[in-house]
Amino acid sequence: MLYDVLALLRQRGTPTFFLTFSCADLQWQEFIQAIGKQYGHNFTDEEVHNMSWQIKTSWLNTNPVTAAKMFEHRLSVFKRDFLFSKAAPIGEITDFVFKIEFQGSPHAHAIIYVKDTPKLDVQSDEEVCNFVDHNY
Repeated sequence: MLYDVLALLRQRGTPTFFLTFSCADLQWQEFIQAIGKQYGHNFTDEEVHNMSWQIKTSWLNTNPVTAAKMFEHRLSVFKRDFLFSKAAPIGEITDFVFKIEFQGSPHAHAIIYVKDTPKLDVQSDEEVCNFVDHNY
């Protein structure tokens, strides 16, 4: 993957976006509820909300595979229903790379190229500002 990304950067230049999607796993009560169910616990929303950070972390550490799969699913839905939707909220995506990492909670880094993006230091500041104002 590293060589694919380096080749993409060499061919396409600076990406339009570098994004990081973090997993708010301690805030997503369904993570705790799903893991709890695997161990016979049916936590209510209120029970999860009232859990301490230590207890939530303990439950997540009980089954990191489930947490990772749930994050991957949410990221997949976000990409399908938002980034790559017909609405094209950040513009028409022409190239992209997503990399999921695990340093604590799962998170993903992405580089995204959008069609007709003006080049910094090549096109005028006005063109860059117009692109940003028009698309975002």
